[in-house]
Amino acid sequence: MVLKESREDKFKRISKARLKKVHQVMLQIQNLSSHRFYEYNENEIKELFEAYENKGQEIYAFFCGKASIEKILDDTFVFSNKSNSGNIKQTKFHELAELRLSKCFKITNTLIHLS
Repeated sequence: MVLKESREDKFKRISKARLKKVHQVMLQIQNLSSHRFYEYNENEIKELFEAYENKGQEIYAFFCGKASIEKILDDTFVFSNKSNSGNIKQTKFHELAELRLSKCFKITNTLIHLS
C-alpha cells in the first residue's frame, strides 16, 4: 500500500531540496572571497549581499500573503557599477558573482510555488 504524501511533507521535501541548491550556490559565491584569484571592493560585496537579502525578503513576502503570485520576479543580478579598469581578477569576480547570484535567484524564485 502506497501512502499519499501530505501537503506538509511535500512542502518540506521540496523546500529542503531547493534550499540545499541555494546553499550550494552560496558556497560557490563564498569561493570568490579568495584574493589570490579575485579582486573586489567593499561596495561590490555590499551590493552583492544586499541583493541576496532583498531576494529573501521578496520571497518571504509571498509566504506572508503580501505579494501576488502573478508578480514578475527578477532572476538576474548585475553589478550597478563595473569599472573598466582592465583588471582581470576584478572582471572575473564580476562575471562569476553575477552568474552565481543569478543562479541563486532562479532557484529561490521557484520557492514561491510552494506558498
